[in-house]
Amino acid sequence: MASKPHPDPYRRRPAGGKTSVFASIHGDCAAELRAFCAKHELTTSGGVHHLLRVALGLEPLSPLN
Repeated sequence: MASKPHPDPYRRRPAGGKTSVFASIHGDCAAELRAFCAKHELTTSGGVHHLLRVALGLEPLSPLN
């Protein structure tokens, strides 16, 4: 299989109406994210999703609403 000449922007791949986004974060941010996820018993994906919703002014989803 030949590789694409240019990768998909932000490495997004649709998955059942959702978009996956891959990002690198600094160590201090990663440590805070791990602590947040542990405190609320969330996966990393769930923690990032919640924090993005709050940062973007969207309503948090259950169980953090």
